[in-house]
Amino acid sequence: MKFSPKSAFAACLLVLVSCGGGADLETRSKDAVSDFVSVFEGIKDKESAEAAVSDLKAAVAKMKALSEETDKLSKEEKEAFETKMEEGTKELTTKMGTEMGRVMMLPGVAEILAPVMEELQKIDKN
Repeated sequence: MKFSPKSAFAACLLVLVSCGGGADLETRSKDAVSDFVSVFEGIKDKESAEAAVSDLKAAVAKMKALSEETDKLSKEEKEAFETKMEEGTKELTTKMGTEMGRVMMLPGVAEILAPVMEELQKIDKN
């Protein structure tokens, strides 16, 4: 699978808006995406991207686990939570898109992060 920043961003959004089942899961969902954004904010060049790979892998693992929890929700629970999350996370999702775009445009960074981002993309495929 070829990495696409747009697809990876879509996967993040999917996890953010589809992880439900209560306040705890809501908080963990927002925290997982915030972790992802924080790691991206620290990437300034190829070297910092290399150093961030393990943190990004951990953020992707959190998102995957949350997505798996979401799969267990009823259709009604998912719909209610998606609406709530969409309304409450606009600033976070905008920041995530901005940071992801900025980082992936840095020289040499896309190649370093591609394997991790491909794993992120797989979340919405499962």
